[in-house]
Amino acid sequence: TKLLNGRKLENQQFTFVLNQVDDLGNLIVKIQQVKNDVDGAVNFDDIIYTQADMGKTYYYQVSEVNDNNAGYSYDSNIYTFTIKVIDNGDGTLRTNKTILKGSMNVTEAKFANTYTTSNVSLQFAANKTLTGRVLENAQFSYKLAYLGEDGKSNIPIEEVTNNSNGAISFAPLTYTQADMGKTYYYSITETNDSKPGYQYDNR
Repeated sequence: TKLLNGRKLENQQFTFVLNQVDDLGNLIVKIQQVKNDVDGAVNFDDIIYTQADMGKTYYYQVSEVNDNNAGYSYDSNIYTFTIKVIDNGDGTLRTNKTILKGSMNVTEAKFANTYTTSNVSLQFAANKTLTGRVLENAQFSYKLAYLGEDGKSNIPIEEVTNNSNGAISFAPLTYTQADMGKTYYYSITETNDSKPGYQYDNR
């Protein structure tokens, strides 16, 4: 089974190998390489045992291939399967299976990966123009507001003033992995200070 933390698992995203080994873990033969499905299942082809295998014990190892894809940590665990082929005494065979994760007995092979992103910052900026006289430093005020993911909220974030060149700069906003796949809406508005002689931008 494949588990992925940090983002949704995709079909055919990770690769797994099945090898036959001896009782010391030395490679005998590479059997098959497969990929996970969208639900995390990792399925190898059936191995058929015949009367010639009766009373024998076989060892297999399952591991994940590290594809070195950026942002992912890979599971380095190796699971060893011990299969004993047993005669039922009635003309049929059965198998007895044990699974080891290292030296620990487990009931199934589980591979867990984690996807981690770096943070990204975004800085909102605007420019002020004034017609009719020279623009002064910190002459007008501007508000940055968060409108929510639906664009219907109005939550103030920061209020700043222009500089003498008209530049309007807000502090950077930082987005983390928790924001991945989301859309946010913001507004920048000019504060109407009702100074005599000025017409304000109400857009």
